[in-house]
Amino acid sequence: MRQVSTGGPIEEVRDLIARALEPLGGFCDGSISRAAVFTSPLRDGFQSIERAFARVASGRDEMEWFFDNVYEDDGTTPLRWWSDLPRE
Repeated sequence: MRQVSTGGPIEEVRDLIARALEPLGGFCDGSISRAAVFTSPLRDGFQSIERAFARVASGRDEMEWFFDNVYEDDGTTPLRWWSDLPRE
């Protein structure tokens, strides 16, 4: 997932997202002044990850986030690579 700030620096929001993803096994891969990349296992599903980001993004108009490596170039067709993953 990527988080982008259309406002100022993202350190505070980056840290909030990292804490929100922690119970899911997620973490921040890295960041620059206005963007951060996060990884989270899918064991709890995409909806759990979406909820974590939505909680942090609520009321923050300067924040945008999106899944990366999940959709085809059209932005809507799922890649479905996760369908082949073993279930835990």
